[in-house]
Amino acid sequence: MTAEDPFDDLLRRLVSGGPIPIESLESLSGLEDATLVRFSESWGKCGPDQRAELIWQVLGASRQNMALDFVAVCQIAAGDPSPVVREQAFQLAAEDGSFELFELCLTGAGDDPDHEARVAAIDAVGVFTLQAQVDEWPLSLQAKAQTVLLDQIHNPHSDNVIETAALLSLSYLTSPESESEIRRAYREPDLHQAAIEAMGRNCQDLWFPELLAELESNQAAYRIQAILACVEMEDDRLVPQIVERVNDTSPEVQLAAIEALGALGGGEAEARLRDLARGADPDLRRAATQALTEAHGGEEFFGIPTDFEDDQA
Repeated sequence: MTAEDPFDDLLRRLVSGGPIPIESLESLSGLEDATLVRFSESWGKCGPDQRAELIWQVLGASRQNMALDFVAVCQIAAGDPSPVVREQAFQLAAEDGSFELFELCLTGAGDDPDHEARVAAIDAVGVFTLQAQVDEWPLSLQAKAQTVLLDQIHNPHSDNVIETAALLSLSYLTSPESESEIRRAYREPDLHQAAIEAMGRNCQDLWFPELLAELESNQAAYRIQAILACVEMEDDRLVPQIVERVNDTSPEVQLAAIEALGALGGGEAEARLRDLARGADPDLRRAATQALTEAHGGEEFFGIPTDFEDDQA
């Protein structure tokens, strides 16, 4: 008996409501022309739960194999009447990051009537604003994304969740408008922590004074967020202040600082991590060893190499 084509098998199961094998999902990669038409027809014949389950599986497959091209599937799902399916479609768009999905995400960020789907679309726009900044997209495209995000920030109907998501997606852009919104949010208690995260995403040293101040904040959550922002900055000038946070009164802040030192690397960071790897506290020893592994590109760290050992005599 001839084995059924994986694409045919997937369409049959999609319509019948049967379980879809993971190995069949690759047949949805790069849909076009006749296969795209057939998928669209089958998509319209199945229920919302089955459509949501398929997109959830496709999202997982995309995370496992970045070479798969689910742009066509994403475009169909983003126009689905089910808000759950649309939310997952925008999550898939964020995972995929293909430019063909840029406009689709902008539309969802500005117009989707469902709260969760809109937040997912706004988050996805952040993937593209990061690309726009790094790859120096035309200013017209950057402005297009910025306009949609600013509209969501200043929309009187936007709640804190939407405003936070829009601020974070906007913050990748190094524009005067982005800086202004981060500073405004920093002054607002409900957005203060998000603004600290946004400073890290904005990745400009003009935020050093605020980040250094937050590393000394009386709130542990702000200190942790400032540490994470410093990691985003990837600037050696911030390492001494992170080293100080290893002695923080909060165990959570200590562990965040240790992880940050591993991510940033460098002589001063490694020296402190090696001290901790020799220390008496088992939690800090374990965290420091993991951080040293990170600092050495993922190579497992088994102990203090002899050429780095201090004289214990």
